[in-house]
Amino acid sequence: MRLFIFLILVGSRFLRLNIPSLQLLVEDTGLDEKDLTRITAKTLVLVGQFDVVKVTHALEIQNAIPDAELIVAPLATHLFFYFQPKRFNKLIKQFLE
Repeated sequence: MRLFIFLILVGSRFLRLNIPSLQLLVEDTGLDEKDLTRITAKTLVLVGQFDVVKVTHALEIQNAIPDAELIVAPLATHLFFYFQPKRFNKLIKQFLE
């Protein structure tokens, strides 16, 4: 999946298309753990079992954000919200309630 996204990004650059959301998937955001520790809002870290974001990275993010909650959605990918919107929305709603 990472290779596929990288190839799409390279192709989009070749065609002179600017797609920032793709860049976020392959480039560092510049945020560090100290930045995450300053988050005070209720936070949900949600990743799919087969996400491009590794579960170990999601755990690091959760641990850095005070009182953050982590959900690893079984059998889901990074496009979980798109392919399973009802299931995705149910998890978000439960978190917000």
